[in-house]
Order: sequence, then structure tokens, then C-alpha cells
Amino acid sequence: MSDDTLHLENAQEDSGFLDTGFELNWVNEVGDLQCYRINRTRVFLGGGGGHADLRLPALPPRAGNLHFTNQELVFTLQDSSTPCSVNGQPVTFRVLRNGDWLRLGTTDLRVIHWPEYPAMLEGYPPPRPSYALIEGANRIGRTGKRENQVVLQEATVSRTHATLHFHQLPEASLLEAETTASPTRLNGDDCPFGQTVVLNDGDLLQFGSQVLRFRRLQAATRRELCAQEATILFSDVWDYSTLSERHPLDQMIRQMNEFYSAQGRIIQSNQGILMTFLGDALMAVFGTDGRSREGAVQAARAALAMQACLAELNCGWAERGLPSLKIGVGVNTGEVMVGDVGFTGRLEFAAMGDNTNLAARLEKLTREQQVGIIVSGSTGKLICDSFRLRPLGTTQVKGRQAEVEIHEVLGPV
Repeated sequence: MSDDTLHLENAQEDSGFLDTGFELNWVNEVGDLQCYRINRTRVFLGGGGGHADLRLPALPPRAGNLHFTNQELVFTLQDSSTPCSVNGQPVTFRVLRNGDWLRLGTTDLRVIHWPEYPAMLEGYPPPRPSYALIEGANRIGRTGKRENQVVLQEATVSRTHATLHFHQLPEASLLEAETTASPTRLNGDDCPFGQTVVLNDGDLLQFGSQVLRFRRLQAATRRELCAQEATILFSDVWDYSTLSERHPLDQMIRQMNEFYSAQGRIIQSNQGILMTFLGDALMAVFGTDGRSREGAVQAARAALAMQACLAELNCGWAERGLPSLKIGVGVNTGEVMVGDVGFTGRLEFAAMGDNTNLAARLEKLTREQQVGIIVSGSTGKLICDSFRLRPLGTTQVKGRQAEVEIHEVLGPV
């Protein structure tokens, strides 16, 4: 398709959801980085009045539109009174390419086409802005002092914070911390100033208080979703919102990083798959290799170790004047859908279904029961020979008609 000639008379007005691989990034009027993923064949850009899909200040309604067709993203200016340029050149329409700058009115929007990048720093937790990575050195920091390839607007990020050396070869990507004024962490562990650490796909990186996930876009073969029995573990910090209101943000971030770094190692040492951190909660899955009983035992063992680890951490925190934390752990075994979800280059391993939801509900019950670990009856049957259990009766769980049998895990037999 030529940039000079464009015919859209017969274009379908399909507004259904799809993943084009394109997104727009821009900085709003208060200095925050924004992103808008193009998930429809046509998107209208404009001001207020409810006529635009992407609203931008000081623009008339539907000042322009984006049309995704034949795997290309095409911009058309609809309001001739609105100044418009692409990469500094005045335009009324243009096929947009990866890295183009579209200026509409007074707003500069950067066009990103993810399939053209080898890797990215993904906004975490989503939806957050994502940042493309280039082959070689990617300097990370706020605006000023040097040119950064990854510009983060968060005030806790240094202007020369870190450099991510990305290379296509596996285990050849490195993160180097370049400041001591603000933390740089990999999966919760501090990165020593001036030293490099190896990055793996899916690692969580923290710059100041901003968390991003490292993603290689050369995706592995998709693991198709299939139904199988597995054990799901949910953990959550009790009364975290109250704690965070009473203590400084940077203190809570450091404390939570210590906590999750230790808890994550326990999950992995018990052959669990750490699915995600959700603010002050985590989710893990065990026994996806078909050994459901062994997975349930590993999950219960991990839950006990997590509580014991937290007791040790609380002792150390008390000596440093930091608040103590309490966690609840819910564990359930049952059939779930496991496999990769997402689209090519950005796949996530997931365990979904009613039994995953039940594990999360059991974690919530730990507060009502004032116990550290609750397992369902299905998990209890698999682990009763290995652990001492205290029956807690049955309870009605939101989303289920039948009552659920629950037990507290006291310790190994």
C-alpha cells in the first residue's frame, strides 16, 4: 500500500475486538505516560463529547481516525482545521510505521508495533504503558542528563538509573544498576551498583517504585489449554491497605520486596510455578505434570514454609522498627484449564477455572477463621497421610451452591 494513494471506500466498519500489535504512547497534560492499544479495525481520535474512542485534549470530536487493514495501520485526518504531521511532515493521511511520531493538534503520539521489536518491558501490573527494547544497550531513567531509550516518568526513578543490555541469545541479556539513590531490583532482590545480573523471560524488574516485566517477543511454542487436575495456592497479606496508609511508601516497597523474594524462592523450591504477584498477593500452581497427589503435598509444604519464613522475617523487621505482617494461604485441588494464553510473542502460562477461584476464596476465609492456612476437602484427602489437619467444618463459598469442606493445616505428621 502506498503512502500517496489510499482508497477506503469499501472498508468494512468492523468494530470487533482484535489484536493488531499496534499501540500509541504519549505524555498527558500532567506528565504521565499513557498508552492506548489498538484493538479494533477503526479507532476515532478526538476531543470530548463522547464521539472519540481515544480522547485527547483541545481537539474537536473525531479529528482523525486510525484504520487497521491488510496488517497496516492507516491514519486519516478528518478535521482540516486540526494541525497534523507525521515525523514533522504535514499529512492528511499516512500508513503509520513502527516508531513514527504522529502530532495531532498539540499532542505527540508515538506509534509502536510490538512484533517489530525483539523484546519489551511490559507495564506491570497491566494495563500499564510498555516500553520497546532494542538490540544492545537500553538506558533507563527519567528525562535529563542523558538520552534514555526507556524513559520512565515516575519520580522515584533516577535520571541515570540502569542499563538493560539486550541480546537475542538466551541468557545473554543483562541488567546493570547505575545508581545508589533509588533501588534497582530483579524479582525482589537488590541489584548491586555497577554489577550486572542475567535476565530471563518473565522476570520482574523494579526501578524506584515502578515495576516492569521483561519480555522476549520470540515466543516459545504455545502450550495449548487443556483440562487437568492441579493444586492452586493463593496467598495474601492481611490488612495491607491499612499498613500502607500508616507507613511511608518506599519503606513498604522495600519490605514487600524482601517478603516476596523469600516467598517466591519457597514456591520454586517446592516445584511450584509462581504464576503472578498481584499487589500484596501471589498465586502459584503445583502438580501440572500429572502427579496431582504430589502437587498437593508440595503446595501444603510450601504453605507451611511460607508461614515459618514470615515469622523469621517479622523478627528481623521488629529489630529494624518495621511493622509485622500476617498472611493467609488458601489451597485447593481440582480440574483447571492450564496452558498459554495471550497472543504470539506475549504468552502467559495460566491456570483458570472454578477451582482457581475457590483457592482464592479459601484464602479470604483465613481472616474469618483466624488461621494461617486453609485447604479444601479435595486437597485434604490427598495430603492427610503427610500432614496434621484440623477440620473446620463446611462453609458456603461465593459462586458455589454446594458447601465446601475446609481444613486447617497444622504441620507435618
